[in-house]
Parts: sequence; C-alpha cells; structure tokens
Amino acid sequence: MSTAIVASSLYKSLRVTPAMAAGLIDKLMDMSDIVRMIDAYEARMGKKPKATYRVIPVKEGGFAVEVTPKDGILHTEFGFKSEDEARAWIETKRARNSN
Repeated sequence: MSTAIVASSLYKSLRVTPAMAAGLIDKLMDMSDIVRMIDAYEARMGKKPKATYRVIPVKEGGFAVEVTPKDGILHTEFGFKSEDEARAWIETKRARNSN
C-alpha cells in the first residue's frame, strides 16, 4: 500500500491513520510531507529535485505562476498578461535550472 493512501486514510474512531496505528509513523502526514519524502529519495538516488510550476488565472485579470521550489515553500509570481507569457516564463526558468 502506498504512503499516500496510508497517510490519507484516517480511522474515524481512533483519529489515526493505519500507518500511525501500526507504529510506522507518529504524525498525520500531508502532501508536503510526501513531497519531502520523494525529494529525499531522489537525492539518495542521485537525482536533483525539481521545482513545480502551475499557471493560474488572477481575479483582476492576467495570470500568475505558482512555484514550488525544491525546498517545498510555495510562492507566486504575478504580472503575466497571458497564459502563453506565463508558460514562456516557466520554460525560461526550467532551462536556467537544468544547467
């Protein structure tokens, strides 16, 4: 059973996950914990964790990019007039970070 399934299934009566009940973990995990586990695994395997990017529309008009860098701290870049402009910015960042 995957960690995500174990961590997300909460025993209603006990208020613990099956993994917590089995003594495998001692706290309720969220997605940021799982991302950190994947990054740690990739670091052990010699892979560099990569940032993730997501284009989002802004209520006032235009677009923004949500960036989750390898440290896992989300931030948002604003000021894109079009979705294509935001995607071009992402590609520039990815190209710069791949070197």
